[in-house]
Amino acid sequence: MRMKIGGMSCSFCVNTLKTAVGRLPGVEEVGVSLAHEEALVRYGPEQLDPDRIRRTASDLGHTVRDPDKVRTFEEEEAEL
Repeated sequence: MRMKIGGMSCSFCVNTLKTAVGRLPGVEEVGVSLAHEEALVRYGPEQLDPDRIRRTASDLGHTVRDPDKVRTFEEEEAEL
């Protein structure tokens, strides 16, 4: 699962997110990139609902977006 994560400002944020998501049952691997504001999570879908992963990141104060639905500034501006 790939997520765009907003609100991370330092390596502490990255480590906190990795630890919190990594402790969820069924999570096999977590990778977080501060530079790309992105998290990659490998998990067993039979053990864990992806919404719980998103909620965990949200509960830490981060914004979570679907990377396939992220639009450029120009695309959003064109709708105004």
